[in-house]
Amino acid sequence: MTLDRSVCDAWAKWLSLTRDRCHIHYRLEGRDLTEHVAACSASAEETAERIEHDVPGAAPQRVLEVGCSVGFNCLALARRYPGATLVGLEPDAEAVTVGHAMARHGDRNVAFVVATGEWLPFRDGAFDLIICHTVIEHVEDVGTVISEMARVLSPRGAIHLEAPNYLWPREPHLEVWCVPCLGKRTIRLLARLQGKGRLVGYLDHLQLVTPRRLEHLFRRHRLVWENRARTKLRMIADGQTGMVKAYRTLGSVLQAMKRLGLARGIVQAAVVFGIYPSVQYTVVRRHVDLSERTRSAS
Repeated sequence: MTLDRSVCDAWAKWLSLTRDRCHIHYRLEGRDLTEHVAACSASAEETAERIEHDVPGAAPQRVLEVGCSVGFNCLALARRYPGATLVGLEPDAEAVTVGHAMARHGDRNVAFVVATGEWLPFRDGAFDLIICHTVIEHVEDVGTVISEMARVLSPRGAIHLEAPNYLWPREPHLEVWCVPCLGKRTIRLLARLQGKGRLVGYLDHLQLVTPRRLEHLFRRHRLVWENRARTKLRMIADGQTGMVKAYRTLGSVLQAMKRLGLARGIVQAAVVFGIYPSVQYTVVRRHVDLSERTRSAS
């Protein structure tokens, strides 16, 4: 893969700013930018494959990614859904410039917009598929973003949402062990004890989202959901690893517990108390039956 001058320049400007803004541990994959773009593109293809698997049914015609960063997922989804229009929304103007530069050649069905999730500049019911990955914990108002995504979701559309679960005892941005349910003050203290005190200011803009909080918001907007994290935990406990990649380490532990006859009990406790590494949801309007979508795709 050869990157032209406009792409390299856009990347250079974004990289000079992004670690201070939000990506505190951002680093290039591989030896240079070319290898980094190739690695991220491959990862995005896997994400697009997972989304297609998790959201069965007819191929979407209009797809929105809320918080698209530099646009890798949008470009991968454009290749997976060639008949669709892809829109990437991102408040970071420099990231949008990178997305525009990478989409300039051959991805004419992809557009990028500088905006926030709290105000989506689109008509009601505009999108058949909405992607929101590791973004909802960074917004200013979680409830407003969920409300806006519900507003622009088409009658039979779906939202594919993933984020850290702040009932899990590890903060993934600071990379510290903690007790998130005790609040940010406790996370700050434990971060300092683990030598990450210089990073605690990053917590100021994080929203400590949990399954209970998100499901309350889904219910408020007459949405129904599949909790894919729970589904994956049960699959792992039953020895079905399949497309379960995000929980690979946890899967190894549960497989060991299965040999001791403990896996099912551990999974049941995790499901009841909501203690697992990430929230992963497929969300639709209340009148849409998720099982019907699955049957129609088979």
